[in-house]
Amino acid sequence: HEYFIRSSVPELDEVYEVFGRLRRGLNFLDPASLSNRPEGEDEERDQTKALALHYLDRIGAVTRHQDFVLVGRVALVEHTWELFDDYRRQHPQGADRAEAVLRHAERVGGDYRWDSWQDRLGMTPIQTEAVLFELQKEDICDFTGWKFGWVFELLDGAAPDRPRLREMLRIQREAVEQRAIKARELARRAPDCRRREMLRYLGESEPGFATCGGCDACTPDLPRRWAKIDVQHEQVQEAVEETANLTILILVDSVSEGLWSKRNLIRTLRGDGGGPYPLDRRLALHSCFAQLAMLTTDQVEGRIDDLIHEGILEEATPDGRDYETLRLTERGQEIVRGRYAR
Repeated sequence: HEYFIRSSVPELDEVYEVFGRLRRGLNFLDPASLSNRPEGEDEERDQTKALALHYLDRIGAVTRHQDFVLVGRVALVEHTWELFDDYRRQHPQGADRAEAVLRHAERVGGDYRWDSWQDRLGMTPIQTEAVLFELQKEDICDFTGWKFGWVFELLDGAAPDRPRLREMLRIQREAVEQRAIKARELARRAPDCRRREMLRYLGESEPGFATCGGCDACTPDLPRRWAKIDVQHEQVQEAVEETANLTILILVDSVSEGLWSKRNLIRTLRGDGGGPYPLDRRLALHSCFAQLAMLTTDQVEGRIDDLIHEGILEEATPDGRDYETLRLTERGQEIVRGRYAR
């Protein structure tokens, strides 16, 4: 109950803390960066910084604009530069900026990351995207976004209306508390019609029927074929382990040249590509990236250790390197052969 309320409504001081971090003008924010909590901070406070921006927008202290691309890919086509020559003749005014964007895309292999592109080109993400979308419209390149960020504008002299903000948070906290109480009641008592109660909980004051005839409360004898399906916990665990094992083997097989350490292969499987030491873009773009994000680092490492114990994987130190990587044993190569398209 308390967790539900605390994680849904930020405190007044938290809203002001987030406001104090904003610069005048456009602020380009990675939502994930708002959830990086200090060591020991409660997990339920993670999302309150993001919610604080919502309330600042509601009271008019900031203005939210269209989201921007954080991470993506710019793909040059076979005749990009020939097509660009035609584009230059038709659009001489913006051709130099467009060429700078294309040259940078070519230099980084199409790996689009807004912060490094901004540093290199001196353009905001909005300006860069406008160029890329224009070039895409002319079929000169292809631009795809994978992760998106938020844009909040802070005008000169803007400040939160403290009394209004405090009242808004109070009203929202009371509303969330009532919803939490209602949810607890729904979980603890058997309603006459579960569908009706759920619609009322979601805000429909009068659903228009007393019983729906299809939920478990008003029609308890209704046949439910899935109720007879007997899926054991061990079966689910076995299926997850088999999928995880195959994903690990696919990754190891595809990077058999040994360029990356065991630690970075684990980071790839979990989708941990950021931090002070970003993953090589070839790992970040790999099809196995983040495929085991539902597992912890220890769990992924445990699966790898089991595969090593079974003689399917082995650790090895590449020539001239000071780290250990992973590679398939002969048995491992036999297992993956024909299991996936190389």
